[in-house]
Amino acid sequence: TLHLGQEQDFYFIAGNVAPAEKRLSTGGERQRVLSTGAASPASDSQAIPHPLYISQAGTWQTVSLILDNERQPLGIGTVPLVHLDEDPLPVWKGLSLEADHILRLEELESIQTRLRQRFTQHIAEIRIAFRQKGSDSGSMWGSFGSGSDLVPTEKYYYGIPIRSDLIFVPARISRDQAKVINTIGIRSGEQDLNGEFAGAYDDIGAFVIRVEQGGLIPADSLFLDGSLPAVKPVHAIHPRRRFGRKDIDVRYDRSLRVNYGYKDVLEPIPASERRVGTWFTDRDGALYAVLLEQRPEGEEKERFRNGDSPGLYSAEKEFRRVFSMTELRDYFENPDEHLDPTIVWLPEEKEQRKMWLGIEYENMSPELSKAFHVEKPSKDGKIGLVVSLVYPDSPAGKIGLQPGCILLSVQEEDEKEPVELKGNGRDFGFNFDNMGLGNVGGFSFANLDRPPWPDRKNSLTDLLEVLGQGKSLALRYLDVDYTGKTSQFRIEQSPPDFDSAQKHKDDSLGLTVKNITYEVRYILQLDASEEGIVVADIEDGSPAAVARVARYQLIRRIDDEPVPDVSAYREIIEKARQRVESEGSVTLRLTLQQLGQTHFADVTLE
Repeated sequence: TLHLGQEQDFYFIAGNVAPAEKRLSTGGERQRVLSTGAASPASDSQAIPHPLYISQAGTWQTVSLILDNERQPLGIGTVPLVHLDEDPLPVWKGLSLEADHILRLEELESIQTRLRQRFTQHIAEIRIAFRQKGSDSGSMWGSFGSGSDLVPTEKYYYGIPIRSDLIFVPARISRDQAKVINTIGIRSGEQDLNGEFAGAYDDIGAFVIRVEQGGLIPADSLFLDGSLPAVKPVHAIHPRRRFGRKDIDVRYDRSLRVNYGYKDVLEPIPASERRVGTWFTDRDGALYAVLLEQRPEGEEKERFRNGDSPGLYSAEKEFRRVFSMTELRDYFENPDEHLDPTIVWLPEEKEQRKMWLGIEYENMSPELSKAFHVEKPSKDGKIGLVVSLVYPDSPAGKIGLQPGCILLSVQEEDEKEPVELKGNGRDFGFNFDNMGLGNVGGFSFANLDRPPWPDRKNSLTDLLEVLGQGKSLALRYLDVDYTGKTSQFRIEQSPPDFDSAQKHKDDSLGLTVKNITYEVRYILQLDASEEGIVVADIEDGSPAAVARVARYQLIRRIDDEPVPDVSAYREIIEKARQRVESEGSVTLRLTLQQLGQTHFADVTLE
């Protein structure tokens, strides 16, 4: 290959031998490719910029002359890599750039108008409304925690029907968002339909929506075999919501270069920066490919290996690429074989349920590793969780873990490498000093901004959720004598905790209450026979607030009736409300308890 270069005030012809090399294509087969670059005679020389060719990295690509072994010209290279195995002839063969069809502006506008009209009908608009986590959540991270915790009120997505009852959506949805989906409304053509979440793919950033009524027109007749063509003009179709309605943005584009990407796949790169969810078509609207995020194998487990907070990890920029319709065909025809079993919709009473081992812990540190003389197994304090509490009847209790054990790693049966256990900024060891309670005996819960029991959402419960319920894990740890041990346990869903406990909100009193859960009972040292409910939240200015009821107090009795659970509380309040209709007002005496001290509050219903 030859190209023209410049060195200060003189020009030169630079050339090099460019043997064909084989690389994996997007279809999985190996293809021969040729590098069109040529070396310059000096390290500080630069090629003359050509106005037609500039790469996404901002470096200029010059036009190269490609010669055969006899030094006879074969064609013109306008991109860094060209394919040799194209049929009938590679696009680079031939010596005239003007021999290709020239697209006039009027013709381009006509094509784009036609494509916009066509894909307005083909692309379905999907409105997903999410259940919102109330302010009574026990998590201290509810308002500023990981990105995965942040759930919008609603969000619009755009997808293409792949079956009469299934829509492929080329967008990523988080685990926390999927589980709290409330409703799914679909506008497809002139139809208004209802949908349900059918699952998210395990290795690409996309999900599927099932349409209850069916009746969709699949777009499979538009799918083209092969990959995004090199150099040949294509059109980029990007659906979006604009000015309160669906808008189909159509732009001219083409692939000018390729990358040697994830798992040795040769990836075509659009000339212009495109958003995830962009479809690429020919001038007639047939689909070549779509731009998606690649979900690398084990990406979430790698996040935990690095000790990152869940919200700080994103693969969108680094791993997004163009997927051909050929690559995606099996994802369309057999979606169930490619879905992530841990990204699922959950009913409201289960959305906050967590996977658990059944422990509280402190993060290992260099100082602790030296104090315990475990520098080597803890890698100088870089890994390890120091157990501070084991809940009865938990998986940890069943395998004999005790306070003082140091957890080092977990490993799945079919995995070669374990996941080392590292705490992060989300994890705080539990004690009253950390909460600023000071003298517990004289402290009031009224000023607490979070519960006096530990948050059950932490890096360990997040990891177990990612690995999935039912998985058998080998836990490697040091026992209380710092002897290395390995025990097997199976990932289980925890009993209801304060976040996921049954609750009831009563507007007349301004109270939200929840059942007592295992960690509340343990931390407050309540016997199994002790009954009551927990004040989870109080409305400002409500009768309960006026009576100085405080968050996280226990309600033991209302008047002379015991309150064993939320259901009993609801019945008592309903009877009192019926009395208000005949008596005008009713005053209820609440027997409250906080940290072993009992007092009364009179709350008036009117």
